[in-house]
Amino acid sequence: MERGLSADLLAFRQRVDTFIQAHWPSQAPTAEALPAWRQAVVEAGLSVPRWPESAGGTGWNPTQIYLWRQACAAAGIPLEQEVGVEIVGPLLLRYADAQQQARHLPGIRSLADTWAIAFAEPVAGIDYSAMQCQARPYTKGWRLDGEKCWVLHGHAAQWLLCFAYLRQACADADVSGSVGLFVIPTDVAGLTCLPQTSFDGSQHLASFALQDVRVPSDALVARSEDGAEFAHLFLTRDMSTLSQSAVARAQLDVLDQQLDQLDPQDALHAQRHAVAVALEALQAMELRYVDALQRQLEVPFPLDLLQLRSREILLKLGALQVESFGYYALPYPDEMLLHNEGSIGPDTAAATVRQNLAQHVAAMYEGSAEALKDTAWRELNSTRQ
Repeated sequence: MERGLSADLLAFRQRVDTFIQAHWPSQAPTAEALPAWRQAVVEAGLSVPRWPESAGGTGWNPTQIYLWRQACAAAGIPLEQEVGVEIVGPLLLRYADAQQQARHLPGIRSLADTWAIAFAEPVAGIDYSAMQCQARPYTKGWRLDGEKCWVLHGHAAQWLLCFAYLRQACADADVSGSVGLFVIPTDVAGLTCLPQTSFDGSQHLASFALQDVRVPSDALVARSEDGAEFAHLFLTRDMSTLSQSAVARAQLDVLDQQLDQLDPQDALHAQRHAVAVALEALQAMELRYVDALQRQLEVPFPLDLLQLRSREILLKLGALQVESFGYYALPYPDEMLLHNEGSIGPDTAAATVRQNLAQHVAAMYEGSAEALKDTAWRELNSTRQ
C-alpha cells in the first residue's frame, strides 16, 4: 500500500496507523474495545470522515479517506454504524431539510444512533419496481403497510430507513406512484421485528412487518419518481466498498497460516494463488478509481463493478477457509450471514442474493449481465498490463 505514496500521504498513513495502534488492540479485542474505539473516533472528529466539514466531516480528500478505511479494515475494526455513516447521513445531507438534518445527523455523527435499511421484500427481493410496501397519507402524516426482509442488524437498530411506494387518495396529488424514503423509529406502534438466527447462533438479519405504522409528515425525507436513484444509493456504499481489498487481504493472511501446514502440492494452494492474483487486480482497480476521484476525472468504471468483484473474491476466500478449517475460524464471517444451513455453494441463499444483485446492477446501467462481465474482464486485464 505504501508504494507510490507521496511524502504527505505517507505521513498521513503513519498518523492513521499511530491512531489505530493507540485506540485499537493489536490482539483479539475484548468487549470494551469497540465502545472505546467509538469514543476515540468521535472525540477526534473522525466518525464521519467523508461528510463535508460543515457537517462534522474531516475535509480529507478521496485518497486520504481510502487510506483511512484500508487501515481500519486491515486492523479488523468493525464498522457497525456503517449504514448510518455511509448511506443515511449522506442521503439526509443531500435530500432532507434543515429540521430533519438537525434531528438525525448528530446521533449518527456521535455513533449513538444505530440504523438499518428496510429495502428488500419477500416477493420483490431487491427489485424496487416490484415493491409492495405502501405509504398512504392521513391527517397527521403517513400510514405504512408491508413487509421487509434481509435487514442487516435490524434487530439492534433504533431507526429504519424504509422504502415504500406513495399512494395518495386526493385527485390533485402529485406523489402517487413515486418511491418515498421514510425515517421510522423501530419502537413505533405497528412495526414488528422478527430476528433470523444465523448459522453461528447470532441474529444478524431480521424481517419487519409493517401494519398500519403511523409516522408524522416529516418522516418522509425524500422521494423519487421511480426509485432508481435511491436503489443506487443503497447498493453503492462509496468509500466503504473501497476497503474490501484490505478485508480480503486479512482473510488471506489467516488462510495462509493454515495452508502452511498442508503439502505444497495440495490443490488448495493453487486455489489460494488464483485468489491472490485476483486480489492484486482488485486493489489495482481500487487505486485507479480513487485516483480518478482525487483528480476529479470521470471514474473509469461503475463502483458497483468493484463491489461485485470484491464480493466474489470474499466468497471464494470464505469457501477456501471453510474447506480448510471450518466455519468457526473465519475472521470475517460477513459472507456467511445468509447461510442458515447447508454448505457454501452455487445453490445457497447468499449466492442467490449475489446473483440478483448482479442482475440488478446490470439493469441499472442498461446493459446485460454478460456486458457487465465483459467490462470486468477488460478492467482486470488492464490492471495486469
